[in-house]
Amino acid sequence: MPTDTRSSLKRRLPLLLSAVLCVALVGVCFGAYLQLKRQLLRTAGDRAVAASQQIANMLDASAWQIRSEGRQLAQLPEISGVLAKPTAASAQALHDRFFSAAQTQTNSRLRELTLLDRSGRVVAHADSAGGSLGESKLSVPLESQHPDGELAHLGITPLNTNQGQVEFRAVDPLIGKAGDTIGYAVLRARVSDSVGAKRVNGLIGSNAQMLLGDSAGAMWTDTKHVVAGPTTPIDTGAAQQYTDTHGNQYFAARTRMSGAPWSVLVQIPRGLVLQPARSFLDIVATIALLLFLLGAVAAWFLSRQVTNPIQEFSSVAEEFAAGNYARRISSTRADELGDMATAFNSMAAKVETSVHDRERHEQDLENANAELRESEMRYRQLVELSPDGILVHRNGRIEFANAAACRMLGAHTAKDLVGRPVVDLVPPERYEAVNARVQRIQNGQEPLRLIEQNLRRLDGTSISTETIAMRFYSDGQPNVLSILRDVTGKKRLEEQLRQSQKMEAVGQLAGGVAHDFNNLLTIIITYGELLLSLRAGDEELSHDLKEILGAAERAAALTRQLLAFSRRQLLQPKVVDLSALTRDLKNMLSRLLPENIELTTNLASPLGSVSADAGQIEQVVLNLVVNARDAMPNGGRLTIETADVELDADSAVLPAGSTGGPFVMLAVTDSGYGMDEETRLKIFDPFFTTKDPGKGTGLGLSTVYGIVKQSGGSINVYSEPGIGTAFRIYLPRVYEEAAVVAPRRYPVEVSGSETILLVEDDARVREAAERVLRSRGYTVLLAENGERALSVAREHEGKIDLIISDLVMPVMGGRELARHVATVRPNVKILFMSGYTEDAASRSSLLEPGVEFLSKPFTPDSLSAKVRETLRGGLATV
Repeated sequence: MPTDTRSSLKRRLPLLLSAVLCVALVGVCFGAYLQLKRQLLRTAGDRAVAASQQIANMLDASAWQIRSEGRQLAQLPEISGVLAKPTAASAQALHDRFFSAAQTQTNSRLRELTLLDRSGRVVAHADSAGGSLGESKLSVPLESQHPDGELAHLGITPLNTNQGQVEFRAVDPLIGKAGDTIGYAVLRARVSDSVGAKRVNGLIGSNAQMLLGDSAGAMWTDTKHVVAGPTTPIDTGAAQQYTDTHGNQYFAARTRMSGAPWSVLVQIPRGLVLQPARSFLDIVATIALLLFLLGAVAAWFLSRQVTNPIQEFSSVAEEFAAGNYARRISSTRADELGDMATAFNSMAAKVETSVHDRERHEQDLENANAELRESEMRYRQLVELSPDGILVHRNGRIEFANAAACRMLGAHTAKDLVGRPVVDLVPPERYEAVNARVQRIQNGQEPLRLIEQNLRRLDGTSISTETIAMRFYSDGQPNVLSILRDVTGKKRLEEQLRQSQKMEAVGQLAGGVAHDFNNLLTIIITYGELLLSLRAGDEELSHDLKEILGAAERAAALTRQLLAFSRRQLLQPKVVDLSALTRDLKNMLSRLLPENIELTTNLASPLGSVSADAGQIEQVVLNLVVNARDAMPNGGRLTIETADVELDADSAVLPAGSTGGPFVMLAVTDSGYGMDEETRLKIFDPFFTTKDPGKGTGLGLSTVYGIVKQSGGSINVYSEPGIGTAFRIYLPRVYEEAAVVAPRRYPVEVSGSETILLVEDDARVREAAERVLRSRGYTVLLAENGERALSVAREHEGKIDLIISDLVMPVMGGRELARHVATVRPNVKILFMSGYTEDAASRSSLLEPGVEFLSKPFTPDSLSAKVRETLRGGLATV
């Protein structure tokens, strides 16, 4: 240790010892000061409480004396004389009785006397100025009377000021000889005259002050003047400190009077209460200073005996700390410092030996730690960066979860999973089976195998996983290590692929037959309608023709259903508000339902818009409502609701190819029979039905599925046997306003004189359409394919107003014909017709403005109306 440091120790040690002694003394004395302060405050509080109570009792006695004097007034002849015969003479006698020089000195408290009759009216008034009848500045409220005639305000009134004096009034009834109330006496007196100053000073002492105030504390007086009092309420029965408006601190006690609505406050300045404690503190400070000086001198002598050996200890210790383990202390004193030197030398020898051993092992330990850190880093990276979820659980409770498991199970951090029972992650019906399997794995009784199972996320949703579990030892205890792989997306894609394959197979079948089938239906319907119009008078033939046409219409509807669920129909999407669409359908839906089914709607407003074919969405709602009706033969509740929802990328109901985002939900829920899982998985299969033979085609839900998928959405079904079924449709939201445009309507016209070029490869359809058009007055040019139609368009000398062309024909199809005709006759209008649907992928061009389309089969009226609509550029109605 440096010399200046050692000399500093010599200087500081005496100061330190003195300071310790002084601090101990000051601590004791300060504690005594605090105790004295508390005792002084407690004594002052007790004194203030006792004084306030005694003064309150004294004032209560004075108040009752004043009231007693008032009650005795009824026996005086001057009082009864005034009440019996109020005259100026009786009023003067009243004044002489109470306000003569002798009486005034005797009754110094009395400043005014007012007599009232039983109704509260002023009869006479007397004060030091004289007596009068019916004249008084009485401030006691007299208008509020008791129902039996007595005054409502009796007794001592609150304090008030009058020309700088604090006064009060005493209102008492005057009792006659018969015991009845003959009137009232109102006495006005000053507080200063009612309080004995000498008695009060004797009770509170010279260093205290008595204040008198209303019970509410609104006004305070020292019995002579209005003074400042507490600004906050003072509790009664206990001493309390407060600061007045001038910043003065008081220790005060308050007592409420029983005979008057007043409070007595006795207060003592806080500085006077604590004056003895401050004097005691000054004495203690002086004594502490003297002891500090004496201790410094004594400690200086003691330090000389201690610091020299300590200096040697310090020097040896510094060298020892620097690595000189051979250094020893030479001191041989026969006291505690000598024993310390011997112990230090023994310790130094042992340390010297152990240091050499430690240095040999440090390198080995460092190498082992480096290998351990590297191994731990590899383990953490392997676990934390693993795309598969990893869980460790012991005795059925989770103890570890990696980041992938947290994401997979919907947890923000591992803390959300650690400590949970592992069965919380499986459906309730599998609790027992999972518990038994976990126990077998932990006991080493279960072979290692990969299983597929559904797990529940923390938000209640379900995911499909591939799981493998094995026994895993940690801290010498057997645990279960579970590795999870989320295959929800894989399952969803597989399900969508299977459904798409089924739909594709049926769609190919529908597309293969649609062209010829619709051509045949067109021929049947066209000639049937023509025959029906020609034989309208033959009822039997008309009936037969109507049956034929009805069967053809049903066949056409069946074809449309096949095209709908196979997603090969032509959609005309528009921006649609599903809430408005459902409200428009409500009346029609109500007519479809029996009275024992309650229809309720919960339609969001406002609701996001979707891009869809409004007619097809109406068909979806109708099919779902009819299915729900059939599932509730005994009645129930049917609910239709809409809402805006957000679907994330992991949602099980996300449409194929979508990455998530805003969607609009349309839900149809019933309280019917419900379905088991096996049935639920088949409901969208074409021709699958649970209805009795002849009561369903099995195409209703398949049609719904096709329309939703073709509209870019998805459909989810939840059902429980005996509870009901909920269909939820999710369509992508578009940020455009749904426009409600009223269609332009013209008078129905089914005839004309224009020239039409009819292009159709099927001769029978061509002949049927020609007959209809010619019967309506049109000039018809015929062509069996696109090439022939192009030749006719070039060679015909007259005007061609409209070309009606099939879309798919040999040699040249309808769209190619339209492109070539545009160069020959650029202003000609074109109406496409088709019963063939394999070109659905390229039909978007048909929906451009100015392009019209007529689907087969069609009727003569629908063909005529569409022709007029196309020729006029508007919408004809039939």
